Amino acid sequence: MQADATGIPKLSERAQIAIDAASAAKTDKERAEAWKAATSDKAVAGELTAFAAAMEKRFGADGVRAMVRADQPGAKAFEGGASVAPAERQAAAEAGRAMAAVKRGERALGNVGQAERSVEREKQGARLKQ
Repeated sequence: MQADATGIPKLSERAQIAIDAASAAKTDKERAEAWKAATSDKAVAGELTAFAAAMEKRFGADGVRAMVRADQPGAKAFEGGASVAPAERQAAAEAGRAMAAVKRGERALGNVGQAERSVEREKQGARLKQ
């Protein structure tokens, strides 16, 4: 199967720092700020985009959702299923945690942006009523 032949990309130190910052954030706002700062560097943004695309190609949408679920407190680590050799499972788990951070960073940025737009619409509506 071609997806099984897709390797698990290794992130650069700068991309890993971005992942760590997004993972360490406690709130969506902090996570969105960390993600926005990380992805403002075009090289890091490109690397994270390529990483996410490779992970989705390798494990599929269901696999990516499994990575996000596995990154919850108390959940069993993502190991990649039967297509990942036992010797590569630790790398798959680390890549799964990184992919979960990418998805949470993207989601936080969208959520915060949506909340900001909603507040702005409310303000604009209040000004129009005056």
